[in-house]
Amino acid sequence: MEKTEQLNDESVLHDDHLETFSLLWMRGEINKNEINQNNEHKLRAIINYLKIFEKIDQCQQYIQSMPKEDRSILIVNDKFSRELVENIHNFCQVSSIYVYCSNEKKHKQWSKNFSKIRAITNQFDDILIQIELDQKIRMKIEEPLSIKPLNVNDDINISTTKLDESCIYFQIFIDILLRIRSNEEDINEFFYLCKKEYKGNKNHLATLREFEHNYSSNTAIQWFIHRPFLQKILNKAFQLENIDIIYLFRPFIRDICYQLRYNQYPSSIKLYKGQLISKNKLNYLKKFAGKLISINSFLLASTNQESVINDLEETTPSNPIQKVLFEIEADPGEDISIPFADINFDNDQNDEKNILFMVGSIFRLISISYDKNKRCIIKLKLCNDNEPDLKQIFENIRKEYGYGETNLLALGMILRDMNKFYLAEKYLIRMLKQLPHNDPLLDALYPSLGLLAKDKDDYDKCLYWYRKALKIYMITRPSDYLTIGDTYNTIGMIYHANKCQYDKALDYFSKAILIFKQFDAEMDPMMARFYDSIGAVQEEQRNYSQALISYQKSFNIKKKNLPNNHIDFSVSYKNIAAANGYLGSYDTALEFYKKALDIQIKSFPLQHPAIALTYANMAAVYAAKNRSQQALTYWHKANDILRNTLLPQDPLVRKIEDEIRLASSKITNNESMKKTGKKRVAAT
Repeated sequence: MEKTEQLNDESVLHDDHLETFSLLWMRGEINKNEINQNNEHKLRAIINYLKIFEKIDQCQQYIQSMPKEDRSILIVNDKFSRELVENIHNFCQVSSIYVYCSNEKKHKQWSKNFSKIRAITNQFDDILIQIELDQKIRMKIEEPLSIKPLNVNDDINISTTKLDESCIYFQIFIDILLRIRSNEEDINEFFYLCKKEYKGNKNHLATLREFEHNYSSNTAIQWFIHRPFLQKILNKAFQLENIDIIYLFRPFIRDICYQLRYNQYPSSIKLYKGQLISKNKLNYLKKFAGKLISINSFLLASTNQESVINDLEETTPSNPIQKVLFEIEADPGEDISIPFADINFDNDQNDEKNILFMVGSIFRLISISYDKNKRCIIKLKLCNDNEPDLKQIFENIRKEYGYGETNLLALGMILRDMNKFYLAEKYLIRMLKQLPHNDPLLDALYPSLGLLAKDKDDYDKCLYWYRKALKIYMITRPSDYLTIGDTYNTIGMIYHANKCQYDKALDYFSKAILIFKQFDAEMDPMMARFYDSIGAVQEEQRNYSQALISYQKSFNIKKKNLPNNHIDFSVSYKNIAAANGYLGSYDTALEFYKKALDIQIKSFPLQHPAIALTYANMAAVYAAKNRSQQALTYWHKANDILRNTLLPQDPLVRKIEDEIRLASSKITNNESMKKTGKKRVAAT
């Protein structure tokens, strides 16, 4: 189906196209005469996606159904113009309006109050010229910019500015992506996607053919800037984090990165970038003044402040949209891993410079203010790898992922970290199809697929993949008892925690122990995990005496391998305490809970949820001993932590609040009985 569509029925569906901008023509007539078809081709040469409407309500519904980030350019024919413009003018999805009419004077009277109307004319060629001129500015100003704060906590009331790796998963994703080798299948998919998008568009298809035959890696930026079909698709893909598109475009992104690095701008520079941003987004960004942000798309900025402001003032945004001028300071220094360069490579003059920043550039948001014209000014400063908040994270990433060529397994794992489980599985399956049946990478691929199946709660598939991994290990590395034992334990844990098949779980845990014994590794630290796993199953089977024995075995192995205050001992102490509690040995249970608590307090922040759970367990033991006052004290300690770390409606918070009420009630009743000398009689 071509991208020129005539809508003449009652259904209105939003179409999936790859660019931010679309052309909507409220034409009314459905006939495909030569003039109309010629005009359609001319329009699509400017903006590829064109949709034609017969009825006003269809057009309005379609605009309302568009994503807030998409932008429509509306052409409206004579008899529909006033009614439709009045209805849709303030929609943020509408960028500009062009009225095609027979009586210009008549329409100019009522249109004065509608600032988005850019032209009223009876000459369609005039509309084409104006749309093309305006579109050059729209591409600079209105294409959404993907801005992500990098702080762990969005909560302005939380003082920490510390970062962790989850904040820069996108940077890790891009880094991995650019180190994956391209193959013929990827290239064919890329061209199939582009040809499908531009079907029927002679101009764009001609450009695509030229790209296919003449493109070379040292011309990537020229193609990106001067033949911007690639830029248009990538801008939207980055905005939506469309992994599939970004993946297929990775050779092109990589070439841009190499060109930017080769032509790295050598000195500090001040730049300007005009942008339209929603007021909601702007208010959100104000929380992060002084903190780090990432721009997860390519960023093009200029040294010519006047030109940027002029372009910005040409726009007529809707009320919820704010005009923003970015003032950017960039200094390459010695530690910039994400490059930027002047895209006018042959320009030795001291005139305007246009600087392109690589996708994923990180800035410090210095301030957000307003000038005398009520224009928002956002000041940014480019960060280098030695930023205190970034240095350790980048070092950790480089240790984990290295520098050289990588593969789809690494891509799948970072997608998993980004909680994109289905996409991660998709790319691992893609890798599986590409590998021969005896490839050594299957050793890591099968358990990774098992992990993803578990993330998706597909436990049968999870077991399927782990069993396939186990089968390979038995053939290729039969003496690797560590990997085989760990896989047995993982399968056992799935049967225990997710399938509630306790006998099968115990069988696999026992197999893990057996293979370690076969290799005289009975005191290996991993054996402690196996015994803890067995104890947990026995505890659920209410075989508390055997559970206690298993927990004790785990503890003895840890004593041989770990320092006295290692956090793993707190796990053993809690397990032993729980088993003793179930057996009615309450004093022993409290003794071991206190030992666990001592280690936790030394190892964790005092508001850590693990400490709260230990308090709650101690409270439960005191309650079982009918020591309501002590129970209440520990319930309160647990509650004080959890209400600051969990939501009020969390089941654990509610349970502890119920226990507090119960303990308080018992204390009140006991005091009442002491005063009256009577026992409380339960209601029947």
